[in-house]
Amino acid sequence: MELLLTGASNRVIARRMDLSERTVKNHLQSAYRKLRVRSRAEAILKLLGRAGLRRPAAPPRPRGDTRGTLPPPRPGGDPSGSASPPPAD
Repeated sequence: MELLLTGASNRVIARRMDLSERTVKNHLQSAYRKLRVRSRAEAILKLLGRAGLRRPAAPPRPRGDTRGTLPPPRPGGDPSGSASPPPAD
């Protein structure tokens, strides 16, 4: 499972353990059933959770990168952020 957690492919795991890729695939499928997961990603998340670890945090964004953030509210504007014009007198 350590190699699985490193992100190694079945081929890499097989080579390092001197097994066939098919054997690695069969063992992983058995492990998925026992962990009650359907995929490699789910297995990794479950194993990390059991070890008390969390998914790695996203790397910090470069300064000035505003992707994925909301623009600041306009002064005197509607707090809901709607872009409706002011009422006519």
